[in-house]
Amino acid sequence: MPFENSPGLGVPVSLIRAGTSKGVFVDAQHVPTAPAERDAFLLRLMGSPDPMQLDGLGGTHSSTSKVMIVTPSQDPACDVEYTFAQIGVDKRTVDVAGNCGNLTPGVALFAASRGWCDLVEPVTEVRLRNVNTGRSVEVAVPVEAEAPRTTGDVRNDGVPGTGPGFLIRFLDPAGAVTGRVLPTRHLVDQVRVSPDLPALQVTLVDVSGPTMFARLGDVIAEPHPVSPEVINGDPRLLILLEQIRGAGATLLGLADDAESAAAQSPALPRLALIRNPDPAPGNGRPDISVVTISGQRAHHACPLTVAQATAVAALLRGSIPGDLSSPRLRTAAVEVDDIVQIAHPKGIVDITVHLDRRDGPEPRVRSVSYERTARVLLDGVAYVPWPS
Repeated sequence: MPFENSPGLGVPVSLIRAGTSKGVFVDAQHVPTAPAERDAFLLRLMGSPDPMQLDGLGGTHSSTSKVMIVTPSQDPACDVEYTFAQIGVDKRTVDVAGNCGNLTPGVALFAASRGWCDLVEPVTEVRLRNVNTGRSVEVAVPVEAEAPRTTGDVRNDGVPGTGPGFLIRFLDPAGAVTGRVLPTRHLVDQVRVSPDLPALQVTLVDVSGPTMFARLGDVIAEPHPVSPEVINGDPRLLILLEQIRGAGATLLGLADDAESAAAQSPALPRLALIRNPDPAPGNGRPDISVVTISGQRAHHACPLTVAQATAVAALLRGSIPGDLSSPRLRTAAVEVDDIVQIAHPKGIVDITVHLDRRDGPEPRVRSVSYERTARVLLDGVAYVPWPS
């Protein structure tokens, strides 16, 4: 049914887990188009602001407080268009500046489940356009019996069990928000968060969205694996990390100053604390290790937009990730398709980067790809008190 301003509005939705995220997927015809009304509607849908999101469909974490607004495309070169919204949990924020790499295969699954694209066994390529960034994505959907497969043997670290594998390829993802791979045109910048603290060296890279990289040991005294639970249990450290992230948002022009960043640009840039990785049991040594700050808290795994930026940054000699990456990446020539293994708190994710270094000092990133599992958890009707 089309959107109507009626109390207790019933809205058809799907709850989909894709990668290490979970989100609410809704047909665009059921969402207000005016930004202010849209944001108010999404906050009510998810039950924000409330740390428990008790009166909505949110899951109390940044990785489970997400909405995808999806519609069939009128462009013959594209099947589906979608807008990603990161919903604040305990804050009244709706951020539509960037994309979500984990939930993107869920968009193709949502569209395929509704018959918006013709499915052909064993794999159907669904062409997506992300409205937030204007970038295109291709998702290979596994098909069985004229429907998306519901089982498979692909494993994503951080997700229990196995599932069907969706191959996701982001096309020309660099500069998705800022227009450049290196938004400041520098491999290394300095930010200062307090007169009492030394300047901090950072690298800013925009691949499917801006990520700010800092050495873990420059921020946290013990340069060893630090769990999200340890970080999230230290309120003073969280304040410092948001000050650092806010300084990056200011440097990118996304916020007026560091103090305003949590309200003006709560999701971007994400802050990635990196270090040279330890060997991983059974997997050899990954290329780089990352702990991500997302939604003002440490992420339980790794957002895939951060993983994309990390993989590209690790290939840029002279950047902070490039200097901390594995000897293999630091010494070997970059191949046309180079696989970068990224360690995160829940395991490892492999990112394939198609990098073209021939286009001047800033490389052209032709595509970034990876494999995620996804499945529909629920199809139903959400009752949203409206207007609020």
